[in-house]
Amino acid sequence: MSKVICLVLFGLLVCLSGTSVASPNSASTDDIEPIGCDVTIRGVHGGATGTIELQLGESDVRNRVGWWTTIGGGIVSLETRQSFSEVVSLDFGCNAHRRYRFYFEANVDGTRYQYMYYFPNENDFTQQTVIDLGDVSRFFDAIEPAPPADPSDQDTPASGPISGIDLQGEWIRRDSNHDPNDGMRIEVTNDEAVLTFVPETASSAHWHVGEVLWQEIGSDGVMRVLGSNDQYFDAQMTAEGQNRIHIDIHYNGAGNDQSWERSTRIAACWPESYMEEYGQRTPGMWARAIGLQAAARDSLYAARDAQAAIQTFAISPTDEWVIVAANKPCYSSGFPSAARAAIDGFIAQGRQIDVVAFGPGGRWVVVADDLIRRTENVSVEIRDEIRRAQEQDRRLTSFAFSDDPDGGWIFTAGGVAYWGDEVNVDIRMAVAAALQGNRPIHEISIGPGGAWALIAEDWYASRGLPGSLLEQLDRYRTDEGRRISHVVLAGDEGEEKWALFSNQAEPRPDPTDLINVFEHGLSGDSTIYQKMRERQITGLSIAVVRNNEVEWARGYGLREFDIPESFVYPSTVFDAASISKPLTGAAALRLVDDRDIELTEVGILMDLAGDELPSANALRALRADSIHLAHLMRHCAGIDNQKGVSGAEGFLLQAHLPTLSEMFLGQAPARLENSIVRVDSVRVGEDNDYSGANSLLIQSIIEHYADGGYDGQMGRLLDDLNMRSSTYRTDFWERMLRERFAHGHTTFLNTINKTLVRVYPNQAAANLRTTATDLAQFVIMLNQDGMYDGRIILQAQTVDQFVGRDGIGPQMGVAEAACAENVAMQLHINSWNLGSMSNDEIVYHGGLHNGYRTYMYSLPQREEGVVILSTGEAADAAAFSTEIRDALESTYGWPTLW
Repeated sequence: MSKVICLVLFGLLVCLSGTSVASPNSASTDDIEPIGCDVTIRGVHGGATGTIELQLGESDVRNRVGWWTTIGGGIVSLETRQSFSEVVSLDFGCNAHRRYRFYFEANVDGTRYQYMYYFPNENDFTQQTVIDLGDVSRFFDAIEPAPPADPSDQDTPASGPISGIDLQGEWIRRDSNHDPNDGMRIEVTNDEAVLTFVPETASSAHWHVGEVLWQEIGSDGVMRVLGSNDQYFDAQMTAEGQNRIHIDIHYNGAGNDQSWERSTRIAACWPESYMEEYGQRTPGMWARAIGLQAAARDSLYAARDAQAAIQTFAISPTDEWVIVAANKPCYSSGFPSAARAAIDGFIAQGRQIDVVAFGPGGRWVVVADDLIRRTENVSVEIRDEIRRAQEQDRRLTSFAFSDDPDGGWIFTAGGVAYWGDEVNVDIRMAVAAALQGNRPIHEISIGPGGAWALIAEDWYASRGLPGSLLEQLDRYRTDEGRRISHVVLAGDEGEEKWALFSNQAEPRPDPTDLINVFEHGLSGDSTIYQKMRERQITGLSIAVVRNNEVEWARGYGLREFDIPESFVYPSTVFDAASISKPLTGAAALRLVDDRDIELTEVGILMDLAGDELPSANALRALRADSIHLAHLMRHCAGIDNQKGVSGAEGFLLQAHLPTLSEMFLGQAPARLENSIVRVDSVRVGEDNDYSGANSLLIQSIIEHYADGGYDGQMGRLLDDLNMRSSTYRTDFWERMLRERFAHGHTTFLNTINKTLVRVYPNQAAANLRTTATDLAQFVIMLNQDGMYDGRIILQAQTVDQFVGRDGIGPQMGVAEAACAENVAMQLHINSWNLGSMSNDEIVYHGGLHNGYRTYMYSLPQREEGVVILSTGEAADAAAFSTEIRDALESTYGWPTLW
């Protein structure tokens, strides 16, 4: 039965459509690689002049995605016409995930040239234990080709880059370093290649069917290639098997590195005559695939080349497959006959195929418009859930089975997810994150080994995907601005066996879709993803308040840059840094509301002598008998820390933490530099001097007067604001799930480094850990004059004092009385434009820690606000936050945020 499920995910209550939720399933496999692998590297220097050195000591091999290991060995020095063959041992084994890069140097007339060559190309792997690099002199324009030693070699060389390969026939450009031209088709006849198809993504001003793309193709692979400037460039062709060739164009520019495959076009699927009759083409389609059957891969590319929009691509556990594009199917030879009959029958009735899905045990489901076909062993519950979605006019966009086909199923329809009670909890968390961020979900795919991917607009989440697929997902979204249509996972977890395609470019945001307008409106017309990469921001969480509700909250990037798929969700916890101060101020003001203390009672600190703080004499030396709480909250008590440090020293986890008294005196384990001192040049109430010393003394007051001390008072405030994922406690790391926490990151010499997690015993100044959605509740309370969820958190007049609003007009306010200097800092919080008649009043605070940058803004008159939490180098994070604020101001018509 269909239900509405309310989940508490990381302390956040989220309600979704679905069935009951149970414990997650998990399945994983570890690849066991063979011990040792001997690889033979061979080639020849066929150039006329100059020496070439193969730098084996610097060359390396990728032993898994993202990890490179030096091959080892010395230098192979080659003279003209000299061949070489070197054997290297790789102690981590051989498999299809290897990729090699070789470093060469050439010395021509005393000038040295360098070149790095990937084998095979950028987007492929090799199982070969013999690597034939061919003629390595082709890497250096400075070396002229050598004349053949024997005239007979001109026609039939005994060996070479393309020896034994019959080039005649059709070839397709599959991959290159300039994607818009991928998908070109050529027909090779004798020694030239003529263009037979040009994709619409390629510029029509440069490329035309019938042009000679390659000319003068020699038996040694030397050739000339037409460039976009209508000139021909020298190039080298190298064979990578009978059906794949690599083209290296001797020109430094886009498109100079290409891979072509022999065409096995399946003309019966989407021929020109069918597409003309269908009358609807989708130009600019993109597709990528690794590890699939050749026929499945070729059919995928055939649909792309025919510009037939792909509706679904399904692969069975026995590797049978179907692709439906332009509502026409293309099948593998052994595709199950009953499923095929269902698909063909729906199409014959004039219905559009929505999804085809396979599960274990011979299960399958076919859905078209308002009809369903399924095997008998697919549960009735699945059928009923699909029908309910259809009755709500929600059209299915994806369906996936896990290894538990009865309860481990999930489908998307109309941007919403429905699932069985055995669906992995990680997937449900990703669904919650997408829907909380107002991201309609259009694709969920689950692989045979438990790997999964969720696509919602231009955002994705996943687990267990191979690095090559993650790279393509990020590339499509960030570099190319593509709307990812479908992800097909065919292999076990981590296996390189997948397909990814995009039917369209990411559409420009509708002017009414303010979230997407914001995300695509950063400086330079950049997207938020592009700016994050430019600024090296690893993690980001944003919550926007409108009408005094969280309208949306989104996470971007990774919690830990070196852990793929550690995605930031709205429920991810960040170090709030100095945003700790205004919430501590609110907690102190609650004691004022309860009449436990007075806001302007002079000498309140003297009551703490010998308890939380040192002796009365030590306090008098600080002028504590002249200080009241408002002085401390406005940072105008005339006190500071030694040498001007922040007074919020961080300690490593498990370290022995100092007491309040030890921090006051700068006694071990606190540092002397953190001790609280009198500022001789500043009188009490004379000037604003932002310092952690003030927060430490406020913490001491709360510790003394509040039930349960500081932790008890802060815990009550957080609970009353429903900030269930937030804490000030120094033992937070013992209470928090590690996968919820965003680690700080810094950048040095363009290298990203993860900062250590630290505890701040000066909790009031710096120890708040929170989420963007939690902190937004505090913003809402401020906007509502102290009310939250129908309850009084602070009295309205206290809020006016808190933000400095009580000093507007002829009467002096509390903040002004405490410190007459006209500064933005009020009672432990900043404000601007108070009393403005143009609804521009802003209450705000920021935070900065090693690897974190945080901001909080309340716009009370507008009932709006925003929280921005990020990780990155201070300067980069500050610049990035400015760009975020500028985009928000433009999108929502806000005043300039301070």
